[in-house]
Amino acid sequence: MRKQTMEVELDGHDDVVTVVVDGRDIRKWEADKGLSFITEDLTYTMLTELAYFGAARAGQFDGDLARWLDEVVSVTQVAEGSARPTRKGRTGGRSSP
Repeated sequence: MRKQTMEVELDGHDDVVTVVVDGRDIRKWEADKGLSFITEDLTYTMLTELAYFGAARAGQFDGDLARWLDEVVSVTQVAEGSARPTRKGRTGGRSSP
């Protein structure tokens, strides 16, 4: 199973959390959003949502998606994979610095 490793910085925390996402998280994201991971141009917001599903599955975060989106400062891709965001301006309403 292909995995994607991301670093996530949460508001108010000094440490960066390493989140590993895989196909289970992609399928969960697709079901939640009603979108296809393969056909969508990923935005930073979508990448942040995907990181949420990985963190929640691994027990690294126990809140809901809305709280996650409020607390995440940035998501940085740290390993090559298919989860690469597209143009910075297409964020679906939320941007990361």
